[in-house]
Amino acid sequence: MVIVVTDCEYRTAASLVQALGRAGHTLVLCKGNDTAVTPPAFVSRYASSCHAIDAPTGSDAYLDALEGICRGCPEVPVLLPVGAKSIAAIAKNRARFDSFCKTLVPSESALDAANDKATVQRVAEEIGVPTPNTYAGAPDAFPVIVKPRCGEKLGLKAAKRYARADSAAEFERVYAAMRRYDETPVVQEYVAGSGVGVCVVTDKDGNPAALLCHRRVREFPINGGPSTCCESFYDEKLVEHATKLLRALGFVGVAMVEFRGDAQNGYKLLEINPRVWGSFPLTGAAESSFAAVWARAAAGESFAAPDTSYVRGRKMFFLLNDAAACLSLLRHGKIAAFFGGVRDLLSPRVREALYARDDPKPFWRYVKNTLGKRGKA
Repeated sequence: MVIVVTDCEYRTAASLVQALGRAGHTLVLCKGNDTAVTPPAFVSRYASSCHAIDAPTGSDAYLDALEGICRGCPEVPVLLPVGAKSIAAIAKNRARFDSFCKTLVPSESALDAANDKATVQRVAEEIGVPTPNTYAGAPDAFPVIVKPRCGEKLGLKAAKRYARADSAAEFERVYAAMRRYDETPVVQEYVAGSGVGVCVVTDKDGNPAALLCHRRVREFPINGGPSTCCESFYDEKLVEHATKLLRALGFVGVAMVEFRGDAQNGYKLLEINPRVWGSFPLTGAAESSFAAVWARAAAGESFAAPDTSYVRGRKMFFLLNDAAACLSLLRHGKIAAFFGGVRDLLSPRVREALYARDDPKPFWRYVKNTLGKRGKA
C-alpha cells in the first residue's frame, strides 16, 4: 500500500511512519512551510520520499501540491492527515480528494461539532456520558476551568487552550483573557484526578476499528499541561462512552476522547481531540496495530469488531519534556513523584516515545530541532 502522510513536522508523525514502515507500506511524507526545520519523520529509514510543500498547511496552494503528490504515486494512495489544519481542509474538499486518493476524515459538520466543546458537552449529556458541571454565568464554586469553545480550530497551542481559576478575582482575569479568543468561553468545574484518554479509529460506517486507553502519569507544566509520560490500560466503560459519543456526532477517522477523574469516583468527559494526538506514540510502544488498522480503514475496509490487542501497563515518556517535569516536581517539593519519574526515565521497561533501535535518526533530529529552538529563544 502507498500511503501519503501529511504534517510530518509534528513529532507524532515519526511514530506513525515507523509503525506503517514496519508493516511494509511505501510511505510518501509531506509538510507545509509553517516550519523551516527538517521534520524527524523525514530522516526515518522508512520514508520513501519527502516533500516540503512551499505553502502554508491547508491553503489552496498546499492542497494543489498535495494533489500533485498523490497523483504522482504509482498507485492510488491512502492519505493519512496528521494535523488539524490538513484534516479540516480535506474534510472541506472531500469530493476533490476522493477523485485521486483514499482517505478517512469526518464530514465538515461532524468535525466542527467534535471541535466545539459546548456541542460535545450538550451531546454527551443527551446520551448519558458524564460531564463536568458547566456554568452559564459566573461560577459559584471554585476551582473552575475556562476554555474557548474551539481552541484547536483557533490554532491555539495546548498551553493556551484552557486556564484554571481558583477564586472569583482570578476568574475575572482568566475569563477576560480567554475572551480574546472566544467571546463566550466555556466555564466548567475543575475535575480532580488524572487525565485519561480513549484513542479510537472508526471505519467509514462509524464502527470502532481499533482502540487503546491511556492514562497520564506526568505532565508539564505539572499543574496542568501536555502529557510527558503516560501508560496504557483498558476501561470498558470509558470505551463505551467514547464510541457512543463519536457515533452520536457522526464522526469517522481518528480521535482521542479525553476524560478526567479516577477509578473510585468515576471519570467525566473533557473534550475530543479529532486528530492525531500528542501521546500517539504510545500506540506503538504498547504494540498496538492502531496505525496499520487506520490505514486499512482509510483504504475502505470495514470492521465487525475493534482491535484491542495491545500491551496493558506499558509506560512511555518524551525524554526532554519528562525530564523537565521531573525537575519541576523536585522544585515543588514533590520528592516521591520526582523519584518515581527518575525511575521511569532509567527503566529499560519504559519506552522513549520517539527512540527506536531500528530507526534512531528521528529521535536525534527531534532533539536537535528542540534544542536549537530553545537556543534561539
